[in-house]
Amino acid sequence: MKILHFFPPHDTAIGEYVSMIEAQQNTLGAEVATCTSVNEAARLLADFSPSIVHIHGGWSVSIALVARLTMGKGVRYVYSPQGQLQPWIIKEKSPKIKKLHMAIYQRWACMHAACLIGMGKMEVTSLGNLKLNRHIETIRNPLFTESISCKEAARQTIAVYQKVLDTSTLELMDNDTIETMSALIKVGICGDKRWIEVSEQQRVGALNYIQWRQVILHAHYHNISDIIEKGARIIGVTMPEIDITTMPTYNKPAQRPDEAIGTDVSGASKMIWLIQQAQEASDNGMLSFCHLTDIAKTIYNERIDEQRLEQLLADRGMTLYAQRLMALLERYTDINEGFMPIKALYDRTAKHMLKPDTLTKCIRL
Repeated sequence: MKILHFFPPHDTAIGEYVSMIEAQQNTLGAEVATCTSVNEAARLLADFSPSIVHIHGGWSVSIALVARLTMGKGVRYVYSPQGQLQPWIIKEKSPKIKKLHMAIYQRWACMHAACLIGMGKMEVTSLGNLKLNRHIETIRNPLFTESISCKEAARQTIAVYQKVLDTSTLELMDNDTIETMSALIKVGICGDKRWIEVSEQQRVGALNYIQWRQVILHAHYHNISDIIEKGARIIGVTMPEIDITTMPTYNKPAQRPDEAIGTDVSGASKMIWLIQQAQEASDNGMLSFCHLTDIAKTIYNERIDEQRLEQLLADRGMTLYAQRLMALLERYTDINEGFMPIKALYDRTAKHMLKPDTLTKCIRL
C-alpha cells in the first residue's frame, strides 16, 4: 500500500503526529510519503501514485485543494481534523470567518472524504453532530494517551485505509479489470467459455491479487458471486481464497429483484417485469449488478418477441430507460449487440450511468 500524508505546514503538533505515524507505517510494510504544500502534493500524486491520501488538520484552504487534486486523480482520501472541528475550536473564530471557512472548504473536505478519523469518543461525537459524513472511525492519538501504542495506531490507520479501498471497488478498477470481470460474467451466465475470445480467457488468468480482490468484493456486495465463480471454473482459473467475512467495508449487500414473478411468465413479459424492477431500483438509488445479470440471463436463455417488447415498453413509457439499460448490459455483462432485444442508447444520461462512480452509488453506503 502506498500512502501519502498531507498537512498544513503551520501546525507543528500535527507535524509531530504525522512523522510518528509515517515511521510506524513504514515498519508495517507500507510505502509512505509526506508533503505540506499543494504543489508538492500535486507532484507526488503524479509521481508517487499513492493508493490512498490521508489529509490532516483544519482551517486551511490547502486541505480542500489537495482533496480536489486527489479526487481528480481517482484516488480516495481520508480526513483527520485532529481536533480542529471541535465545537470550542470553532467558537474561537469569529462567526463571519467560521461561516466563510465552513462554506468554502471545511464542509466540502468532510463531505467528500471516504471517511473521517477522530482521536477519541468526544471528537467522533462532534464530527457526527456536524452530519457531514456517516463514515467516522476512532483511532486514539498515542502522543496524548498511553492507552494505545504508536505501532497499534499505525496498524489501525492502515486497517481503515484498507476498509476504504475495499468499498465500492468498481470505482477503483482499471478498464482491463472491468472488461475481464464482464467476460467472467458472460461465461458464468452462458455456461461456455467459447462465448468469449481466447485472449479474454487469458486475461482472466492474468488477474493479479489486487484485481481479484476488487472483483470478488464487488461480486459479493452486488450478489453475483455465484456467476463470477462459475465463470472462473468454466474458464479453468483458480480464484484466490479471500475470506469476505474478515474484510470490513462500508458497503451494504444489494437486494435481488423480488422473486414473486411466476414461473409461467417468460419472454417479453418477463423482460418488462425485470426492466421495471431495475427502473424502480434506479429511482431508489439501488440498481445493482444482480439486476443486470438477471436481465442478461433472460436475453440469452429465453425467446423474446422483440416487436411485442418494444410495444410494451412504449405503452409504459419505459423505452428510453430500457435502451440505456442495454448500454449498461453491453459494458458490464459483455452482451453482444446482436443479442439485444432493443438497441442500446448512448446518450448523455446513459454515459453518466456508465461511469463506475455513478453505478456504484446504486448501493447506499
